[in-house]
Amino acid sequence: MFAADDLMRFHEAIGILSTRCEKCGNETWAIESSELAPAVGASVLSPTRMPTGAQFEVLALTCQRCGNLWMMSAQFVRDWLNEHPA
Repeated sequence: MFAADDLMRFHEAIGILSTRCEKCGNETWAIESSELAPAVGASVLSPTRMPTGAQFEVLALTCQRCGNLWMMSAQFVRDWLNEHPA
């Protein structure tokens, strides 16, 4: 669903200058989505901070050194890629 090259193109276009892990400084990430598992669901919270039962898709990247997670809205990235084809 999300190719590494497309994600790099997205990051460069919107001005993400560094992909270093905020915890350990590593620059190697694994994309935790594929055709078999397109994205991870995250719960939507109500104004009282209680889960509503609704979920939205997130694109999860895992630092290959310390396991830190970097998450982005999968729909936001998907929309950008559709608006800016390679």
